[in-house]
Amino acid sequence: MSELKDALVEFVKNHRGEAIQPAKVTAVDTTALTCDVEDTQGVTIYDVKLRATIDNEDDGKYYLPKVGSWVMIANIAHQQNAWCVVMWSELTKARWEIRPVVLKMDETGFLLEKQGDTLSDMMTDLMTQLGNLTTQIQALTVTCAAPGLPSSPPINVAAFVTIGTALDGVKTRFENILKTT
Repeated sequence: MSELKDALVEFVKNHRGEAIQPAKVTAVDTTALTCDVEDTQGVTIYDVKLRATIDNEDDGKYYLPKVGSWVMIANIAHQQNAWCVVMWSELTKARWEIRPVVLKMDETGFLLEKQGDTLSDMMTDLMTQLGNLTTQIQALTVTCAAPGLPSSPPINVAAFVTIGTALDGVKTRFENILKTT
């Protein structure tokens, strides 16, 4: 009985392949979202999937490994030429999408976008309105009928109202894209 058990264990080892194994990235296809790797035995494996999709839609997430870095690859359903990357040692780009929100990161920074509105655009608009506010404060002028009497509203009060409305709009956009919990 022991011989049969040993033979069965050896058969399973030889026919299922390694479930997860280390490999070095030799090329990355950013269009097909695949990479080529070389395993520790020197065997090149082509078109290793970088995301879990079969419909080529842009949804989901993917990570682009750096050429020359190490990854862990897994065999898909024990098919001879079906592999995917499951862990990365170094990345050049990452993208997550849960529609309508997209988050992308690479060595130049990150992009956070929701329905076409980006965090960068909102920051630019906020800085513009704060600049406008500074300009209007510097131009603040009030008239007084006589010393000791209350002053009139600033002559540029309408500009302050416009800037306040614009800042409220930027705040609403921030609240739309950023979560508090």
